[in-house]
Amino acid sequence: MTFPSFFTAVLLILIGTSAEAQVFPYEFSVFNDPYNDLTAPSSISNDDVWDDPMYFTSIGFDVQLFDVVTNVLGILQPGAQVISVNEANPDTVQVLCPYMADIMNANDSMAVSPISYQLEGPPGNAVLKLEWKNVGFYGEWDASNTYNNTTNFQIWLYPNAPIIEYR
Repeated sequence: MTFPSFFTAVLLILIGTSAEAQVFPYEFSVFNDPYNDLTAPSSISNDDVWDDPMYFTSIGFDVQLFDVVTNVLGILQPGAQVISVNEANPDTVQVLCPYMADIMNANDSMAVSPISYQLEGPPGNAVLKLEWKNVGFYGEWDASNTYNNTTNFQIWLYPNAPIIEYR
């Protein structure tokens, strides 16, 4: 993640937290680890040529996002917003925004930018890893009809700890 997009994500989280006057349950840390693709992912995008997606997936365990506990996540436009789906209170939605650009499949005619997930670890301690791979940028496509710039990123969610990792 580049510094400007990372800074924007952190700024939006802080603004959202102060606007709602809720306690921020997460510590902020920065690491410099190498990026590794998921090894055996399950597709969320199902080989779609996507732009402004709307996918929902059951994650297999409960995870707490701020003050909402859920086991269903939505992937929404502009391509990288992850929302909690709370059946008990559908008016309460928590949003994670790992990437603030309008992203899309990096090809007009074939799926080359999968959105996937993988559970790693034993039950009760599994980590949910969501991955956007080889995604293009709508702004570049709109301006020049090219996909020269692409990116990969992941969100890791932990079931038994208030940890959200953007990678």
